[in-house]
Amino acid sequence: MANKLFSFFSHSDNTSENLDQIKSFLQLLPVAACLIDKQGNILFANEHISAVSGFQASSLSGKNISTYGLTLADVENLLQKKSSKKLFYGR
Repeated sequence: MANKLFSFFSHSDNTSENLDQIKSFLQLLPVAACLIDKQGNILFANEHISAVSGFQASSLSGKNISTYGLTLADVENLLQKKSSKKLFYGR
């Protein structure tokens, strides 16, 4: 499901209204989720992300994933794994 969800959002129309709807949806999920653009900028992270990353969601938004030593390839690999903890704590 994660791959389908990522694919759906990554190809959606990036209007402000659509992004707000996506953010609202991600906030409701009972798991860690974030929205990253094609340049690696973190557009949104829900509150559950802190359990996985150790960072508060509000401190992630607006930063690039490279700030945390990550690449877009790392994020794509994350979607193939069952647990994201290894990605954040393995560095």
